Amino acid sequence: MKDRNDLNSGGGYAAQQRAYGLARAYNANQNLSRNRQQRTTDRTPGTGGFTQGIGLQQERYRNIGEENQRQERNRPDLDNNIYDIYD
Repeated sequence: MKDRNDLNSGGGYAAQQRAYGLARAYNANQNLSRNRQQRTTDRTPGTGGFTQGIGLQQERYRNIGEENQRQERNRPDLDNNIYDIYD
């Protein structure tokens, strides 16, 4: 071990030890990620479980379309000439 005078004199020993520690930490992290157990089930795309999913959206748009058709059927037929004041 170095004596305290060498540590405090600014000879680069502390920076060298820090770099060595960082290198060891990086190496350990790489080894850990390399040896990590692989995922056995695939992640499937979807809603993530927060909503009912695409089926609910489709049902909502289907209901909106039916409501629009109902409203359109209740409108008067403008092709009828009783609404034309110039005939």
